[in-house]
Amino acid sequence: MSREVIRDAYLKPAIAMVLGFVAVTVYLLAYGAPDMIPSTLLAILIQSAVGLAIFWICSVVWIGFDEPFRINVMRLLAIYSISWTILLIALSLPFLCTVSVIVPAIIFTLLHKKMLDLDFPDAVLVSVITGAVWIFVFVVILT
Repeated sequence: MSREVIRDAYLKPAIAMVLGFVAVTVYLLAYGAPDMIPSTLLAILIQSAVGLAIFWICSVVWIGFDEPFRINVMRLLAIYSISWTILLIALSLPFLCTVSVIVPAIIFTLLHKKMLDLDFPDAVLVSVITGAVWIFVFVVILT
């Protein structure tokens, strides 16, 4: 692999990750909830750890490993930070609840497909498993 390919493999998810974290922070500041910034960023990190564990298990079981672990960590952090931005925006819109959940879920799945280079069925399955565990962890355990 050339240095440029390796640099791009790390640089693109790093930029996406930073932009996602900045977007979440800017959104919460604009929404008038600066006190929610630390807890939201912590939730993103927790979700990323859970998502990383799920993705690792899925990779062991059927997806396989084709990228270094560090790149996948950065890609998952980028996916979750961008997804949180989209979810926060969707939940603040005055639409029906289903739109507020379905659109971010579709984008979440497409981000998995694009950023982790998964086939669409694999991206759907990883997203559904991650979403189910996420709901279990944050709704059942933490409330």
